Amino acid sequence: MILLSSDRYHPVKRALGQIATAEVRIKRQAEETTKKEESFEKELCKDKDAGEWFRLVAGEGDNCRDVIQCTSSGLQAIRCPAGLYFDIEKQTCDWKDAVKNCKFKNKERKVKPLLITDEPLCQDGFLACGDGNCIERGLFCNGEKDCTDGSDENSCGFDRTRLMQPFAVILRHWRVGFSSSLHLNDRL
Repeated sequence: MILLSSDRYHPVKRALGQIATAEVRIKRQAEETTKKEESFEKELCKDKDAGEWFRLVAGEGDNCRDVIQCTSSGLQAIRCPAGLYFDIEKQTCDWKDAVKNCKFKNKERKVKPLLITDEPLCQDGFLACGDGNCIERGLFCNGEKDCTDGSDENSCGFDRTRLMQPFAVILRHWRVGFSSSLHLNDRL
């Protein structure tokens, strides 16, 4: 004897069950796809600096117009307008004839010194180069590559002479108004 009203044999309930199963399958596939996309983004962005634009494919034509960037909300893409290519070194769109780096996917990687570590790598007064060798602190950012990998000049970000001039002016002004043990000829 067949019962038509049972859950197992009722056509509407059976169809709903198939739909529910399909929804679960689609949802699971969507979750797997999202995880794969996140994994791809993470791998793609692992060695990129914040705000750095790069190419997925190197070459002339549209490949030289299209770049992407890793952001906290995912990948962001732009295409330079017609007549312009993206200059990887300058990080901006420029006239086609002026851009000579279409064959490169991203900016040249400069070795960074090991300034932030869990444990000290060098004795007091010394800093670690990118290769782990230690050199005197005063040799960093002095305009000369003292580390064998050149990392002592790769994270400076400022011109020391320009920084010191305004500071000296402030000290001179401060000295005029107040008595102090600092003299104009004192070096900082």
